[in-house]
Amino acid sequence: MIDREEETLLFVTHPGEMVGHLAVLTGEPLIFTTRAHKDCTFLSISKAHFYEIMREEPRVVLNVAHTVVKRVSPFVRQIDFALDWMALEAGRQGEKSDSTFIVLSGRLRSVIAKDNGKKELAGEYGRGDLIGVVEALTHMNRATTVHAVRDSELAKLPEGALNSIKRRYPQVVTRLIHLLGQKILGNMQLGSLAARSLPLHTANSKWDDGNPVTNLSTVAILPVSDEIPLMAFTLELQHALSGIGPTLLLTSDIIKQRLGSAALDSVHEYRLSSWLGQQEDIHRIVLYQSDSGLTPWTQRCIRQADCIIIVGLGEQEPTVGELEQMLESSAVRAQKQLVLLHREDGPPPKGTAEWLNMRSWISTHHHLSCPRRVFSRRSLPKLRELYQRVFEKCPDRHSDFSRLARILTGNSIAVVLGGGGARGCSQVGIIRALNEAGIPMDIVGGTSIGSFMGALYAEEKSNSRMRIRAREWAMDMTSLFQKFVDLTYPVTSMFSGASFNSGIRSFFKDKQIEVWCNNPQKCFCKEDR
Repeated sequence: MIDREEETLLFVTHPGEMVGHLAVLTGEPLIFTTRAHKDCTFLSISKAHFYEIMREEPRVVLNVAHTVVKRVSPFVRQIDFALDWMALEAGRQGEKSDSTFIVLSGRLRSVIAKDNGKKELAGEYGRGDLIGVVEALTHMNRATTVHAVRDSELAKLPEGALNSIKRRYPQVVTRLIHLLGQKILGNMQLGSLAARSLPLHTANSKWDDGNPVTNLSTVAILPVSDEIPLMAFTLELQHALSGIGPTLLLTSDIIKQRLGSAALDSVHEYRLSSWLGQQEDIHRIVLYQSDSGLTPWTQRCIRQADCIIIVGLGEQEPTVGELEQMLESSAVRAQKQLVLLHREDGPPPKGTAEWLNMRSWISTHHHLSCPRRVFSRRSLPKLRELYQRVFEKCPDRHSDFSRLARILTGNSIAVVLGGGGARGCSQVGIIRALNEAGIPMDIVGGTSIGSFMGALYAEEKSNSRMRIRAREWAMDMTSLFQKFVDLTYPVTSMFSGASFNSGIRSFFKDKQIEVWCNNPQKCFCKEDR
């Protein structure tokens, strides 16, 4: 079996024995990798032919199952017998118990109800995460309530089984403590960030701020209107995500091509769910592109989503679309993000506040500058042919689509520039060095002169242009005439700062800080600052 850090030998197959038959029986992908230690000859039987053999000779199934059981240790068989497999529908609340739960597929959210009625986000759990370990180890009551963000499958490990594992393999406790330490440290850092952003909180906010997107595995993509170039957007995002890990794009047409024209019928629910679960296991992230209307496939996309992206055109009116209205009225718990597309040669973003005012349920939003091919009017076959050539090249890590890909996978890079008066001008060189090293900057912030330099880079995104403008501003600030007219009675300072403020206004004019605002309930661009 291939582990993340090292290889572990599970078994050796001798002549006359089978390998890979468990995957054929269950329909799940292999959990191990087979290697030949010496030259060998083997017979390969396809899944279809193996099923034909089982139909002709049903007793073959018993022989195959016996081989599987023989290779599994008695301890593993004991734990497998103790496990309880359970399905949790989206919106349902998990049961309170002293058991530990393992997320096999789906996503769950843990919240704490405070005395004032406000709910605080305690964490989100994706595939492979453990829930309830602390309570099981300490025998304490569960302080949080866990809800299913989407349709999820869990493995329930009773307290007795966990104690049996601890007695047989004490090193498991050490591993659990390590995992819990990482989780607690992450929650402390998240809480610290939320505390520092208290001015952005409002009394009307139902949830505390947080951005637990490090383990998203499925993203549903919904259009605001029919004018959205949805397929081109999804292919661009898939290309950007492919630079991070294996990415799969699924549409209703792709599902019908792979599983048959009746794959979306209710009678094939189990088969479709099982196949989708397999795809999520073998890919880092799966993109579910919805149809333009509320079809069964669109409903499936929403049910499968860890995160829902609403795609709109920045140049259009911020009207709420049909699918958005359905999301707002339904109890969809997945976080929702708004993406506004802009032409690369078009005007800068504006009017973001109007988009957010009409969508109070949006958790965050992004502006993307799109290449011309996104807005090209091509038929679907020609569009796929175009992106076949695009996929032959490595994605541009400095593009806005790569920025979105890093945000969705928890790999975004932020640069915060410090203060220091005239020393802040050296930050022009720092940003240039980062760009030359190929390090992208997804978020830029700063203090004092650092905020000015950060805003300058966010506006220009060009090292040469940023250097020229920063030099112009520095020349104005060091002018003897400007210093003379800015003198004041030296109670706290020799200068009033009016010259500095007017210099900032002359540089940025009436631009608003509205590209990055992760709290739609209270946005600086709404206050016209």
